[in-house]
Amino acid sequence: MADFVFLVCSERSGSNFITSLMNGHQEICGPPPTHLFRLFASNMDRYGDLAQDDNWTQLAGDVAAAFASMLGDWNSAVDTGELTSAVTTRSTAALLRYIYEKEAGLDGASQVFVKENHTHTFAPFLMAHFPQCRFLALVRDPRDVALSWKNTPTIPGGVKQAVDTWLADQSGALSLYHQLRGSGRCRLIRYEDLLLDTEAELSSVLGWMGLTFNRDILQFHRDQRTRRNASRISAWDNLGAGVMHDNHSKYLTGLNAAEIRYIELRCAHLMRVFSYPLSETDDSPDDSSRETQICQLEASLDPGAYTLAPKESAIRQKRLDTIGKILDRRPVCLIPEAH
Repeated sequence: MADFVFLVCSERSGSNFITSLMNGHQEICGPPPTHLFRLFASNMDRYGDLAQDDNWTQLAGDVAAAFASMLGDWNSAVDTGELTSAVTTRSTAALLRYIYEKEAGLDGASQVFVKENHTHTFAPFLMAHFPQCRFLALVRDPRDVALSWKNTPTIPGGVKQAVDTWLADQSGALSLYHQLRGSGRCRLIRYEDLLLDTEAELSSVLGWMGLTFNRDILQFHRDQRTRRNASRISAWDNLGAGVMHDNHSKYLTGLNAAEIRYIELRCAHLMRVFSYPLSETDDSPDDSSRETQICQLEASLDPGAYTLAPKESAIRQKRLDTIGKILDRRPVCLIPEAH
């Protein structure tokens, strides 16, 4: 069985970059995200007793459909028949393990690197069903996250949504990190450090994974699966460019003063924790003044436009339709009604 490492991150934090970078190692399979773990770990209550054939077939069918409608493109494929016959342990985790290990087998890899959004929210599921798994927590300066979010028309919400997401994800990641820190199962790195000294940071992370650094990993962008996906989804187009060592502190020219102030007022505490310097010395106003400033600045923020090319729109809509069908299933009642 393959070893699993799960990425804990926020969107636009370099998560697809580090996944593709790790995929450059010959012992690591880091395919594009499926978000199957988050989808099914959060909705296990919709399938009932999997010992019943109908429930098991329904779950396997939904997993196969969700896999087929993911945003990324893999080298492997699965269908309901394959899952129900090949997976002998009737559990959600066994289905997901099978899918990822099949792809890893094609790569000849012994470890699987999984990118999911909001991983901290279903970490108990992962630790229960992947007992040897590890977590790599990746953080990026929230100002650059907000700029990337603002400049990505396929992700709605602008600066405010970027900050909301960063705060929730990094608070959750930090909690998970401190809970697991003594066990050695969770590692924390900064995106900026990975860019500035790629070889040293990678060597350290790979050593934690029991692997050795090889400079061939830096050619990750030449991988055929990576190149296909860089042209498939607009938010992933940088993956075909290799390591972009200067892709940090872009907020200094990409955001205006009001946007930077808003981000720093909301994120100051966690920015200090992660050693991101604040632009202004007056970073600790009293609570009343702080909330007033935040409200005033928030009112001036541009939520941005949400636009998709027709081809990508169709890909994303197919995924949303599949998720909608899963969410429409009624949760199974665990406690019988009293008569």
